Amino acid sequence: MKRYNTEGFQIEEAYDPKKLEGANPPKANSAATFMLYFDLKKNHTDTEMKIESAAVRSILQQKLKHYPGYHWENPRLSIYAPFMPLIHNWDTLVKATEEKPDDEGHKELKEILDAVKASKEVKEYFETRDSMGDSVSFDFLWTIFPPGEFIILPNSFMKQKQVFIVREASERINARGDRKRYMAIECWAYDWDGARRNFNRVAVELKIDFYKGQRLITSLPCYPLKKYPGDVEKLTESLVKRGKRFRDLCMRPAGKQMFEYDGLVYFRGTGVRHIQGSRSGGPVSDRSVSIACRFHSLHASSPMTVQVSYITSRALAVLDALQLPS
Repeated sequence: MKRYNTEGFQIEEAYDPKKLEGANPPKANSAATFMLYFDLKKNHTDTEMKIESAAVRSILQQKLKHYPGYHWENPRLSIYAPFMPLIHNWDTLVKATEEKPDDEGHKELKEILDAVKASKEVKEYFETRDSMGDSVSFDFLWTIFPPGEFIILPNSFMKQKQVFIVREASERINARGDRKRYMAIECWAYDWDGARRNFNRVAVELKIDFYKGQRLITSLPCYPLKKYPGDVEKLTESLVKRGKRFRDLCMRPAGKQMFEYDGLVYFRGTGVRHIQGSRSGGPVSDRSVSIACRFHSLHASSPMTVQVSYITSRALAVLDALQLPS
């Protein structure tokens, strides 16, 4: 490793031939170079790590090729603090160095990981990592939301569980009002476009407000699916089953989109009012049912009972999401 002082300049030491007696020949290049950046007041503002070892870049390409935003074999590869790609895949990289301890590239990777672990930006994280257990502080929330992670929103639409795929997590400040800090978790979800009759990937932003100290991960508004306190496998199966049914209902061809339904619906006319129907009454149009279900998600109220003769697959999908009888 090349050494730099607190002002970001490389340290030059006086030549001493006695120190070289019996020493191994120096390497042509170091595994990585850490560049410290300071403002005019000499405050440390950022740290850049340049990966100079081709062998290390090759290992990163093998182990982290799934991680977005980086071209690992780029000769000018740089990673800035807090070194998210490495922290998010820390156990994987450490295991790789332990599997091939005598390989030169893996030795250099270990040197880099040791240097990262000692850096001021993540030093506190590693000091408390083992003791945190199932808790996390706000400053290190980003460590549990790597790109591609499945996360669960326990109380989503009508208090139903919903799973998203993490795209990116970053700390932000409210642009208005109190300007408090919060963690924005940008996620991917898939939604049905009824007009074009296809599924599209859509971006969803979830928010965790700033908090002091540590919180249980499962007490957060959203958290990794693998941390779910119940049976993760059983939950996954039920969500996949529900998703397949939704997809089937949406993708039904013309002529197979009408269903019989006998259950609870809501009406909205002029103003907000409730109507008590009768199971022997006339049919309710699918448009009324669809609108009523969207209204249900916004306002809790007493349900009415009606007989529905026909309903579109989209409306039934909404009713199914509400877990109403079908």
